[in-house]
Amino acid sequence: MDSVTVSPRYQIVIPKAVRERTGLRPGEKLQVLCLYEVFRKVHSVGSEAEALRAVAQMRQGRVVPLTEDLALSAALISLRHGIPMAASMILATARAHDAVLWTQDDRFRDLPGVEYREAASRRSGGREKR
Repeated sequence: MDSVTVSPRYQIVIPKAVRERTGLRPGEKLQVLCLYEVFRKVHSVGSEAEALRAVAQMRQGRVVPLTEDLALSAALISLRHGIPMAASMILATARAHDAVLWTQDDRFRDLPGVEYREAASRRSGGREKR
C-alpha cells in the first residue's frame, strides 16, 4: 500500500508506484486539479484507499467552490468546444483563477490556457484505461 509523505515545508512526496502508473514526470506542474478527476484516475489505476489519500492531500490546498459564474462559463466552454461537463468546469475554474491547466486529457488539446502533455501510455502505443 502506497502512502504520501508531507514534509515539514508541506511538500508532498508522490510514491514511485503512483508516479509510474499515472505517468507523472519530474518538473511537471500541477496547478489546477479537480477532486473528482484525481479520485477517479487514481482509483482506476490503484485502489480506493489510494484515491482517498490523494484527495485528502489535495484538500490541504485550496478547494475552489463551484459558483454560478463558473457554472455558466463551463456551460459556454462545453458548447463551444464540445467537451463534457466535468472537463469544462475544470477549464472554467482554471481560467477564472488565471491558472494554466496541465493535463494529459486529449479533450483539452489545443485549447487556450492549456498545457497538454501526451500520456506515456499513448506515446508507447498502449491504451489508457478510462
